[in-house]
Amino acid sequence: GAYPRLYDKSIGPNDFYPSYIKTYVERDVRSIVNVQELNSFRKFMRLLAHQTGQLFNASEIAKKLQQNSKTIQRWLSVLETNYIAFTLEPWHTNLSKRVVKTPKLYFFDTGLLCNLLGIKNKDINPITKKRQTEKTEKRMSLKTYSVNAKKAVPKTMPIFSVTS
Repeated sequence: GAYPRLYDKSIGPNDFYPSYIKTYVERDVRSIVNVQELNSFRKFMRLLAHQTGQLFNASEIAKKLQQNSKTIQRWLSVLETNYIAFTLEPWHTNLSKRVVKTPKLYFFDTGLLCNLLGIKNKDINPITKKRQTEKTEKRMSLKTYSVNAKKAVPKTMPIFSVTS
């Protein structure tokens, strides 16, 4: 996470982020946009966290939350305005394809993202709920290649990193 208070006051992420979300939703969101159902907005944030890195489809999210897509767009704009989440527009050489293609959704702060996903410990796999070993970490890593003049050199980059 990137919030200075976590480091200044030595507050654990598992204590900080739930109270941050509660304060953000109950105070800030309510003052910015008229959200009658705060519980629905919390569900919206968790649902967005589960869709990080995927194509953002407001109507699909609206169906899941039983809201209309205009409400979802408005809620997303609140998150974007407050630097909680952002959409990344696709890049294509053809400008008309750039405009038509669907953007992907991301969160600015990975600590907040992990909290919304329920990831509490970097050693626990959030999918299987089992303790990670070096063997499982190797399987969960992405392979990237750095190309130099003579040959491609494999490098390993972790999928995500969580501090506890």
